[in-house]
Amino acid sequence: MESIFNPTEEMKRKFNITDEMLKYADNACLCPYCFGVFKPFTVTFRIAPESVCGAMRYETLMSEEKATAEPYRERRDTQYEEFWKRFPGSEPSDEESRAMVKRPVMHMLLPGHLRGQFVSDNEGFPIGMVDEKGNRSDARVCPHCHNRLPLNFGKYPVKYIALVGITSSGKTVYLSQLFKNLYMNLNDIGYIQVDGIDEVEEFCRANLIRKGKKLPAGNAPDKLTLPVAVTIQNKETREIHTLIFYDIAGENCVNSEQMKKYGPFIVNSDGIIMIVDPSQFPELLDGQEESEEEAAYPGKVIQAMYRAFVAAKSIKGQSDVPMAVALSKSDLLRPYFANRNRNSNIFRNINYKEYGRKGFPYNDYLNITMETRMLLEQERSGKAFVDAVKNGFGKSDFFAFSALNVKPVAKKEEENGSVYYIIEEDPEVLRIEEPFNWILYQLGMLEKVDKNKPEEALDRPKGRGLFRLLKNSK
Repeated sequence: MESIFNPTEEMKRKFNITDEMLKYADNACLCPYCFGVFKPFTVTFRIAPESVCGAMRYETLMSEEKATAEPYRERRDTQYEEFWKRFPGSEPSDEESRAMVKRPVMHMLLPGHLRGQFVSDNEGFPIGMVDEKGNRSDARVCPHCHNRLPLNFGKYPVKYIALVGITSSGKTVYLSQLFKNLYMNLNDIGYIQVDGIDEVEEFCRANLIRKGKKLPAGNAPDKLTLPVAVTIQNKETREIHTLIFYDIAGENCVNSEQMKKYGPFIVNSDGIIMIVDPSQFPELLDGQEESEEEAAYPGKVIQAMYRAFVAAKSIKGQSDVPMAVALSKSDLLRPYFANRNRNSNIFRNINYKEYGRKGFPYNDYLNITMETRMLLEQERSGKAFVDAVKNGFGKSDFFAFSALNVKPVAKKEEENGSVYYIIEEDPEVLRIEEPFNWILYQLGMLEKVDKNKPEEALDRPKGRGLFRLLKNSK
């Protein structure tokens, strides 16, 4: 079979391949679902709805007409079905997705597929295909698992970010609030969101955070949350990246067997945000009433991740994937500091106006990571956890945030007595963007920036919080 990456003039005419398209020929990327490798010219396209021959119409055709219509006939997609068999109950179930998966696919090289001509954007990237009936389709799907790919996926560098943590640690609430504030946060650090706005809004609608409304219950066990793709552009350099976010269910992060199935979403990540709940370190709650559910020790997540991929793929048992360890529900820590007569940077948002230019606010990062780490290390369980993180992940740092800044109130359903939570005040995020910003910084997408008057910014923490203790202990 002749390689499409060095097409003949005949193939260029047949498939409408331009010289501008060929500059993307070697843009290899990983499918955000199955992580199969493909390139723009090996991608498949669902045929246009106008070209599909439905089952009822097919049965009314004459024999000779059926032969012509057969390639366009609705059919089962075994590659798609095989992928979702691994994740029962997770397959997209909306009407549009169910209809689309019945449509045959076009591919230039694979036998048994329909052929078509490429359609490119203004820069030559292949974004669609016109089938032999003359109908255009923009529905790009992975050639391995036939899942729908995000718009322009593969045109720009792709970075994968996984959120992990135990059930009720706050991952889904965190991600919803991060997305809700994403546009403003990106502007604070010198980026703008150029695509994926609809996907972000859909995630926020499905996981609504609002006064008087039920809080998201988190992921069901053994359920794969659909990845969310966001494309962002650096306003200064004009560089564009596609970010893929994964929200991994808590049970799948403490069960080593489940990690074998969900592990690829972490193994292939360029950055990890691990959410931990203060209730996992009871000493930090300082006598507050704890959750009715016993919190799993966060070391279980580290252990499961280690068994799944760190031990097998890393040098000397240490991963080089950057991991931001984020202590959620930081507002619950106020009594801890009040009882010790201490102030804390944890309860102050970043003031981006104090920095001379856009980028990663380095002074605030130094304060919060030192203080959060020292806070955890005050107690034996926290010290053991910090040591486990550093042992397995050489590029790791510690953060604290609140996605609500109010304490949820437990309620019971009248019908079945199940417990759900609401908030009775308007939510207010606190340092929620910092773990995400740090990941971008570690991936080389952000440059560190200092405050306008660095000497004052660095002197200020001397009399505040745990950072002061660290400075005085040297």
